[in-house]
Amino acid sequence: MFNLKAFLAGLVTVVIVGLTLQLAYVLIATYISSADTDGFFTIYQSELWFVSALTVYSLTMLAGGAVTAFFSSTPGFLTPAVVGLSTSLASLLASSKGDDISWVSAAMVLGSVCFCVLGSKFTWSRISREEFEEPV
Repeated sequence: MFNLKAFLAGLVTVVIVGLTLQLAYVLIATYISSADTDGFFTIYQSELWFVSALTVYSLTMLAGGAVTAFFSSTPGFLTPAVVGLSTSLASLLASSKGDDISWVSAAMVLGSVCFCVLGSKFTWSRISREEFEEPV
């Protein structure tokens, strides 16, 4: 079942966490590239940037899915999936010209949906475990 409150909370979380992590990773990458003395980062710069961006994107979607599940009243994966789909499509459409969408872009959209659902599944498993544990 779709929950609007949980959707908005997940959407805001993805935007705020995503922008914060992107800022941090750009600042770290700038520092590392300026401090590179042996040329390692210059040689593998595109691969390192891709892995870093993918890590940031995955952590952002995990956080968005977790917050979505936390604000949802019933366990389900529709709302986190919609959060992942809407935020990744908005990001894709905002950063592309429209004709440069490739299979990597489609994989990123699918991956963001999966990571949002994974984050919500983790949160629901933690919530259900805490409810059934006996107090000490």
